[in-house]
Amino acid sequence: MKQLLLSEGQERKRIGQDSASNNGKEWLAHAAAAIDWLSTQVDFMTSDGLHAEMEARGIEEPHHHNLWACAFTAAARRGVIIKTRETMPSRRPKANYREIRIWQTRSKP
Repeated sequence: MKQLLLSEGQERKRIGQDSASNNGKEWLAHAAAAIDWLSTQVDFMTSDGLHAEMEARGIEEPHHHNLWACAFTAAARRGVIIKTRETMPSRRPKANYREIRIWQTRSKP
């Protein structure tokens, strides 16, 4: 089996995220609002926190799981959060306790 070069893998990831985000603009707008609000409440956040906030707002799961990553990538590009090297096990049983990224927030007063 042919292995992808790093640049090829990154390009495929970008194409996949672009495709998912183009089909999920409304959901991403809700996620952006939730991340923006959460960033004023905490110093660090994870996808677990975003899942909980979206559920509290009555927003259903996105049509594709890649949209969660798209939401965090977009927030980082907007300067709302900063990607750290730190991870932790997810507390969500549905996530099978996989490692999730910890993001540092910028907007907390």
